[in-house]
Parts: sequence; structure tokens; C-alpha cells
Amino acid sequence: MLVKKLLLCSCLSFIVCTQIHAESSFDGLGDLPGGQTYSFAYDISADGSIIVGRSGSNNGNEALRWTQNGAMMSIGVTLYSAYGVSTNGNFIVGRTDNSKAFRWTQGGAIEILPELANSSGSTAYAVSDDGKFVVGSTNKNGINKAFLWEESTNTTSNFLDVLNNNPNEHTRAYDISSDGSVIVGSKGAKAFRWKKNQLGLPPIPKLFELPDSISSIAYSVSYDGSVVVGKSRLNTGTDEAFRWENDNIINLGHITDFRHSVAKGVSGNGNVAIGYVSTTGTPEKAFRWTSSTGMQTIPEWLGVNTTGWALKEATATNEDGSIVVGNGVNPDGQSEAWLAKTGSGLIGKTSFNKSIVEASSGMNNSQMIGTILHGSHGHPKSKYSIDSDYSMWATGDFGSEDRYDIDRTFGLGEVGLLHKFNDKLALSLAIGKSWSKSKLSFGGETKVDGHYATLEGDYRLLETTPLYATLTYVVNKSEIDSKRAYENAGTIDYSNINGIDQLSQGVRARFQYRDAKTISNFSFSPFVEYAYIHSKVDGYTEVGGGFPVKYNESTFSSHEGRLGVDIDTTINSKNSIIATFEGVHLFDQNDDGTSGEIIGLNSFHFIGSKYNATWMKASLGHEYTFDNKSKFNTVLNATSKGMEPNYWLSLNYIYAF
Repeated sequence: MLVKKLLLCSCLSFIVCTQIHAESSFDGLGDLPGGQTYSFAYDISADGSIIVGRSGSNNGNEALRWTQNGAMMSIGVTLYSAYGVSTNGNFIVGRTDNSKAFRWTQGGAIEILPELANSSGSTAYAVSDDGKFVVGSTNKNGINKAFLWEESTNTTSNFLDVLNNNPNEHTRAYDISSDGSVIVGSKGAKAFRWKKNQLGLPPIPKLFELPDSISSIAYSVSYDGSVVVGKSRLNTGTDEAFRWENDNIINLGHITDFRHSVAKGVSGNGNVAIGYVSTTGTPEKAFRWTSSTGMQTIPEWLGVNTTGWALKEATATNEDGSIVVGNGVNPDGQSEAWLAKTGSGLIGKTSFNKSIVEASSGMNNSQMIGTILHGSHGHPKSKYSIDSDYSMWATGDFGSEDRYDIDRTFGLGEVGLLHKFNDKLALSLAIGKSWSKSKLSFGGETKVDGHYATLEGDYRLLETTPLYATLTYVVNKSEIDSKRAYENAGTIDYSNINGIDQLSQGVRARFQYRDAKTISNFSFSPFVEYAYIHSKVDGYTEVGGGFPVKYNESTFSSHEGRLGVDIDTTINSKNSIIATFEGVHLFDQNDDGTSGEIIGLNSFHFIGSKYNATWMKASLGHEYTFDNKSKFNTVLNATSKGMEPNYWLSLNYIYAF
């Protein structure tokens, strides 16, 4: 539904500048009320909306969950700390007050994970995206042992000792890939990367370290398991941060005046490493590393003054490395978790504006209402022609659209029940499911899934003339998921939303003179029709990416009229050809357009879509009658321009009883 929208901004610089720079931000995350004042952050979800860690409170240490809107909550007074969160934020793992590994789920349920035999305490450090795999470390007879818990069997295994069971070797598992297939940590004095194989054999862990090292530890792995970061201790006694990919391991270097560096986390895409540097081996200054910038302190990366803060360590980063969390000392001398955020650099005005409008246009579900009314519900004569008091039907519409810079596929299916009260009046009720998927620029997409209901009445107005009035009402409630893609400093960035509500309604009044004229076995049934459609999308705020957008609530409504004719001809007792030709005129429309705010920058308002006021629609189909009680038709629909799809297929089965 995108078509030549104009930009009205409240900020003149947004209009005249060709590029926009992101505003960076730095904030302390605070702590729970009561008790000692401190907090620590250890992990973050892919979109940066969920952060986990621990805080002091009246109950001592409590596992903590921060959300994007600044809300902070304890996830359990008996939970000591949260150390890991799934990329989608739905699962959290950590350690209880009595040293047991736990898994917390979105609904608030807490599960204590089983331990290895003869264990006296365990800690969970990471969890797969679906929550089915958890890794960590357990104390077994005084020896640390890495463990893997699997939901399917509710068992915990010492997965590293399957081939070489050395009871005195210390092993630890610190992170796991999104799908649970790759685990990283330390085995003895070596960093390891363990990967499930497809042969049913015990995997052999890959051990690695920097040259001239005496030990190494892998702390974090990218979402797909291909990039690993950690530290190697050289034979000089210096700790060196490393990045491993495809058997290629590189030293990430240092910050001037600091001897040691340790990489504690890696972005989901593997491009950004974070951690700390020090002179003594304990965390002293947080860093962020990329291949293009090298190692930077957090203030250097942000370009923001953090005077008064001592940013000791960075512990985790999100999918693209644009958000970093860590721990430090605040200006009051208290230990406090912190969050640093910036865009990846800059965006081009033209392409970014287009991404905003495309994402909004892909959500408008008013076209689906039109398809319901004028697809399978576009031939009332066929539906009401069976001579029976009761009938039911199943129908579906499937098609695509590539107008107005939107590439969309869609479908809907419904079942319905019809009752004829007498020769004049019939009522029908149907329920159905609808879906659509729109491809946006740079690989973005919008998905709309909904459920709808229709109520329809068909009434013969005159005794002597087959003039019928058909009144149809449809309501569709849908949820929207969208991934908006845009160029950001030469790379593709993404901002997302999930579960946004949309309510669409439509009403149609059709007057048809059925079988008004017959010429050479062709029956003509002219009609005139009026339709009103209204759609409302709730306001929402994107998460993730360097330049998320806050959208205001938007509405769309239209009034249209149709003048056309249904044509049918009987080939034999079972086969008929059905066709429709109609002209459509859009009387007027009210479209709020797209308005909102690029968070941290400025507001915007794009004028709404303007459609061709008049277009044509044609349908051609085949109807097969099985017996006097059932029939099936297939109809191909096509339009010139306007508010309807290019083409779509309608399938309809009716059974009388």
C-alpha cells in the first residue's frame, strides 16, 4: 500500500540532511530496594530488551530481570543470581541460594535442574533459544565438571567425559549456541568448542589457544556457534583476549597502559567482542572490539562522557553489538550494573524513510477485508442457490500483490453455516483464519496473522421479481510481527516488533437482479454494491537495531461503490462456467498515514496512501455440481489497479443437508 508518500517532519534538519547520526546513551541500571546497594548484569537478549543479573535486597542476593522500559523485578527470592538468558528473552538460568542450577520460564515457573551423581552444587550459565538445553558447571567431589541438561529426558550429562573420563580434570561450560548444537568453555587448561554430530557418536571437543599459551578459556559463542571468544594466558603470564573462527584464532590486543585483556562476550552475529582489560588480572576497564575499530573503551565507542563512573567490565552484548551491558562503580562508590547503547553510525534519509513507510504499509489489513467480501463471498447467488434449508461450506482465497512497492502473499480459509428460513430470507455465519506476508527492502518482512468472522443475510425484496439484497459484516482481529531492515553505516540493521494488535471491520450492501436476462444459455445477473472498510493498528515501539522507531496508533477507512454483472452458463448437468465483470470506484478514504518518532532523534509524519479512484475487476471460474446437495467452484480473480490484489484464486465447497 505504499505509494508516493510525502514527508512532514517536526525537525527541519531531518528534511534537509542526507544522513542521520544516532544518539548514544549510558545509564546505570539501579538495584532492588532494601538491603545492600549493588547490582550486576551478566547477559542480554538478542534485541536488548531483557537483561539478567543479580542485586542486593532485603533478602540478600536476588536474581534480577530488567526490561526495556526500565522495569526491574526479582525472579525469585531464593535465587542467588541469573547468569544467562535465551536470545528471545523467554528463558533465564542461574544459581539458587543453596547452589542449585535453575531454569526460569516466561510464565514465572522455576525448575531446579538435576545434578550429576555425587555433586554438591551447580550453576547454570547459558540456555538455548528454545530453553531445551542448559549448560553450566557442577562441583563433583571437589572437581568442577561441565554439564549439559536436556529437557526431552530431564537428564544432566557430563558430556565432555564420554570419550575420556578423567575424574580429576576440571571442566566448565560457559555458553551454548541458539540451537543448542555448540557448547564452549574450558577442559583442563584448554578452551574447547564442542559440536553435536549427525552420526550418533560422542563428539570430540575442539581444543585451542593462542600461540605460546599455557592455558585458555572460551567464555562466549555467537548465536550460530561459528565464532568463539575468550582468553589465553601466555607463558609470560599475560592474559590475551582472543577471537576464534573456522580454526583461525586472533589476539584482540590491549588498551594502552593495560597488561591483560579478557573477552567475556560476543555479539550474536559474531562481529563484536566485549570484555575488560586490567593491570593486575582483575577487571579494571570495559572494552568493545570490532575488526575495524580495534579495542575501544566504552566512552570512546559511545562518544559520551561517563565521568564519575568506573566501568570495570563489559559482560554481554546483543545480536548486532549495538547494546553492551556490564558492571562498574557508580559516582556514589557503589557497585552497579550499567547499559551502553548507540546506533551503528549513520543512516541515509531516503532509504530509512522508505523502510518506515514500508513497515507500516505492510501491516494494514484493510485489503484482507476486501478480499473476504469480494473473493469467496463475491458470488452470493451461487451460495444461496442450493435448494435446502441448511447448508455448510468451506472456502479459501490465495493470492499475491506486487503493487505500490510491496510484494505480498496472502491466504484465508473459512467454514460457514447457512440457514434458509423461507423462500425470501437466508442467514449465514462463518469463521476463518487469515494470513499475509510482505517482503520489505533489504530483507525485511511483515507477517499478519488473524482470525475473522462474517455474518450475512440474503433477502428477496419483491415477490414477482428476483431482486435480492445481501448485507455482509466481517470483523478481523490480527497480530503483527515485523522486521524492518535499513542501511546503517554501510551494513544492514534490523528493528523488530511482535504481537501488535490490529482490528479491521467491513460492511457490504449488495442489490442484485438475479437471472435478469438470458441470452443463448448465458444468464446475466447485474448488481450494484456499496462497501465500507475500517482498520486500526495499535501504537507500538520497535526493539533492537541502531535506530528503532516508535509508531503512533493509525487508522484507515474507505467507501467504495461497485457496478457489475454475474454471468453463468450451463455446459451440462454437472458443469457450469461462472464469471463476474465489475467496475469499482473509491469515493473517499481517510488514512492517518504513518507518524511517530525515531527514538532519540525526532518525530515524523508521512501522508497516507492514495489509491487509484477507479479500477476494474474480473472473475472467471468453473462450478461442478456433485448432486443436488453439493457443489465445488474454482474462481480466478484479477484486477487492474486500486485497493485489491493483482490476482487471487478462490476455492469453495458447499454441502446441503
